Amino acid sequence: MNSEATTPATPENTTSMAVRWYVLLITVMVYTLSIADRYVISTVLEPIRLELHLSDSGIAFLTGRPGGDVVRHLAGDYVSVYVPTTPNPTGGYFVIVARRD
Repeated sequence: MNSEATTPATPENTTSMAVRWYVLLITVMVYTLSIADRYVISTVLEPIRLELHLSDSGIAFLTGRPGGDVVRHLAGDYVSVYVPTTPNPTGGYFVIVARRD
């Protein structure tokens, strides 16, 4: 018989299990916020388009210039373009294109 399987619960084992649950809970929360953050722009884009009376092409150029690490990998002047899809304009594609195009 395995002696580890019959070992009674000690404070060290209990703490270890609590830490495991804590790590799992934090991981689930971070993953949930990551998914929510991904959909924020597409959720608020349609009300912004209606309030500013923008066309689909106008809203596509509203997102502006790329930033962060993307800028270091691009040579030239680029813009970030959000192209909404139909029938649901809250979904779409995010494209980085040269400003001259």
